[in-house]
Amino acid sequence: MSTGLYDAVGSMAVSEKRLEMIATNIANSSTNGYKRKIGSTLSFEQVVNGETRTGQVLNTQTVFEQGALLETGNSLDLALNGSGFFTFEGEEGEMFTRDGSLRLTEEGELVSKFGTPMVWNDHSGTIDASKGDELRVDGEGHVFQGEERMGQLRLMNFDKPERLVLDDEGFYHNKGGVSEEPVTGVIVQEAVEAANVSPVQEMVEMILAQRAYESASNTVSQLAESYQRLTTIR
Repeated sequence: MSTGLYDAVGSMAVSEKRLEMIATNIANSSTNGYKRKIGSTLSFEQVVNGETRTGQVLNTQTVFEQGALLETGNSLDLALNGSGFFTFEGEEGEMFTRDGSLRLTEEGELVSKFGTPMVWNDHSGTIDASKGDELRVDGEGHVFQGEERMGQLRLMNFDKPERLVLDDEGFYHNKGGVSEEPVTGVIVQEAVEAANVSPVQEMVEMILAQRAYESASNTVSQLAESYQRLTTIR
């Protein structure tokens, strides 16, 4: 009976983690470039008080499937059609994102919505907003203001992007062990990439996870009642 209780509590913990993951997906369904997470239940064996028991853990993975490209008409909005990441300069080095919603500072610097500066392969000029000429960005990241070339934005790609580490602002970090590879995506200007999240699908997954949690919870309650009956002195 103790084994059944152990298994039921483990199932509740996995379902709770799955619910948290699904809630995060739903909360970010309108976040540009967000990549949904999926989870799979992994079982393992461990010895507790001389008894072998099967435990459970939720293994989460990020799905880097292309999101829909949405036209915005804003020349400072960029999207990647295909693999790759925009590169920004963080306090601890380069960081990466699929969100190409940019701002232009008074100093003529392209930055993220958080004010993080973009990284360039080369930077041959300063953007002057007072000129009135809109920026033009081609598929490879070459930036022009009017006929003047400003340089080329740095795009990065990785062989195993699911191993990148995501921070609270939506930037990915390469903490090591992830190799670079050629970028195959092309930049689309005046567009942003939507999250690859289907709220309807996530709601279905949430209902299934809630049912699994409730089923495990009922099992725990029934086993607790059985323990109580067995240990009650008559």
